[in-house]
This record gives sequence, C-alpha cells and structure tokens, in this order.
Amino acid sequence: METDKRSIEREALAKLVSQWVSQGKRVLAPKQSGDKVDFACVTTLNEVSFGHVQTVQSPKAALFPRVEELFSFRSAEGRVEISERDLGALPETVVFGLRPCDAAAFSALKAIFNWDSPDSLFSARMAGTTLVSVACSRADEY
Repeated sequence: METDKRSIEREALAKLVSQWVSQGKRVLAPKQSGDKVDFACVTTLNEVSFGHVQTVQSPKAALFPRVEELFSFRSAEGRVEISERDLGALPETVVFGLRPCDAAAFSALKAIFNWDSPDSLFSARMAGTTLVSVACSRADEY
C-alpha cells in the first residue's frame, strides 16, 4: 500500500472538512460523547476529537452499518418481484481521523471480501470511501 505523508495547518483542515460537507459527503470522525469517543458524522472540525487514544468501535463500521436495506420485494398476484439495492445511491464517505493501524486494516478487509467472489456492496461502499489518517500523539498502556 502506497502512502503519501503530508501535513496541513488547522485552518486549512477546517476548510477541507467544510468543503467535504458542502459537497454532500458524509464525514465520519472521532467525536466525544460524554466520556467516550466514537466515530460519528461531523460537519465541522471543531466536533472532531484529537486527544483520545482509542475509539469505542473501529472505523470499519463506516463500511458495515448495523442496519441497511440489501434488497426489497413485492408480492402481487402470486408472484414475487425482488429488486436489488441501487449501489449508486450509497453516500460518498470520508473517514477522517482514524489511526494508521486502523487505516491499514482496510487492506485486509478488501482481501477478505474480494478474494474469490467479490462482495459488490462492500466493493461499492469501499470505492466511495476516502480514508484520512491522523498520526498517534500518545499511546495507552496496551
């Protein structure tokens, strides 16, 4: 996996997040909620937590929502019509602020979900997802 290391000033980063939101992209980032930090939708950089060590759940939840429509069906006159989900309707997503180790895990997910019979929903969601990693500033005891 090729990496491109760059740095950006906070003001420019705030503009970038605002630009993503104005383009209609779903921006997921670590967000403080009480005493926990978890990935959630944000609209400004001020909502993003940078001081945490770990989030409650992995950022891979961006690709695996807890509930989603996979297909729909209609029954009429003894016949059943099945309609697959329109994969073009998936929102473009930016996962911002994940740690480098979490970003690297997405390569493993690609290998698992596309090794013999590609998962079209996973592939479509991954194709519409941009990962923006932030370096760790400290570690916990583990």
